Amino acid sequence: MAEQISHQPTGPVDTARVIGIVESVLRSGPLTAGDSFHAHGGSSLQAMRICLRVEQATGVVTPPELLLDSDTVGEFAEAVLARVAAG
Repeated sequence: MAEQISHQPTGPVDTARVIGIVESVLRSGPLTAGDSFHAHGGSSLQAMRICLRVEQATGVVTPPELLLDSDTVGEFAEAVLARVAAG
């Protein structure tokens, strides 16, 4: 069984911060909330990297499916913020 690793949040999180994490991994230029992860060349490996960074920033487990199933990076950010709010 895999051991759960707990991450302490590294600071406040908002939509801009989540989108910034996606931008930094994709390296495809500025993203807006309406942009698609897939349209910017996002892969499943990149989704895993993004979700790990989001988890490190928020302290909340963020499965890659959350990003892969989102139509836009803004929708992904909203889902992340909802998880953060739920604790």
